[in-house]
Amino acid sequence: MLPKFLNIWYSFGQNELMSYAEYARENNLPLGAYNLWERFSLQYYYGGDIEYFQKGQAYGANYVSAAKFNNTFNNYPVVTPNACLSEIGIGYKFIKKGTRYSLIEED
Repeated sequence: MLPKFLNIWYSFGQNELMSYAEYARENNLPLGAYNLWERFSLQYYYGGDIEYFQKGQAYGANYVSAAKFNNTFNNYPVVTPNACLSEIGIGYKFIKKGTRYSLIEED
């Protein structure tokens, strides 16, 4: 039962999040996450602070507005759900594209 559960867990994007966090850590890059609530897998595998951006207004001390996201997007790669790619109002390119999440940077 456990192996089947783990396959389902990974198919929902956890392996993508872990891969993106490791990529940023190995390349000494800051990391952002757009329209994601805090994800343990990102924080654990990155091993540092992640800037979480939410659509619209700020959501507490750990979140900043989408306006700040647009101003600082060129400074670091950002993990985002593929479903939210159309909400990003600036040009971007894929660093890594996954089934559920992608790691992008400003074009």
